Amino acid sequence: MRTLTLEPVRWLASNPIRQLLLTKLSAHPTCACLNTALRSEIAMARAHRHVIDRLHLYPFKETLEACRESHGQRVERLRALILAQGGVPAANAGLFGKSLSGLIQGLMRVSERFALTALHLQEEQLLRSYRTNNGHLNEDARKTVETEILPQQDGTRDTMRGVAARL
Repeated sequence: MRTLTLEPVRWLASNPIRQLLLTKLSAHPTCACLNTALRSEIAMARAHRHVIDRLHLYPFKETLEACRESHGQRVERLRALILAQGGVPAANAGLFGKSLSGLIQGLMRVSERFALTALHLQEEQLLRSYRTNNGHLNEDARKTVETEILPQQDGTRDTMRGVAARL
């Protein structure tokens, strides 16, 4: 009898067929990349909300609220950018968002520090994702991501790095 491992989940996240389908279903490869980023931003904003609602370490609530608002601003900017490219913005965070929400909720039951550390690691991953997928964008979208979205995400990542260092 086979047991369930994390390998199928890892395969789903990096599946080239999934990436190809996302590209084909979108009006343009740029829109597919931007929609992936949009889903990640929506998921991060929701994850921050889960932590803020259940957090007992009060010094961090204002900091996390500022990070959540920053993600919300990037969500709106990405939606506008996708519409400008002729695409249809994602309505929700999809499977990644559900997975991240479940992970954060589970970690909050175990330890607030675990949840805050997980948020910090996800901020790092999101920044890496922006930098690696930047090559798949057209020139207008790349310029917007480099000048507006990346600096904001870098600031959010630095803020969460500071929170993680104070734990």
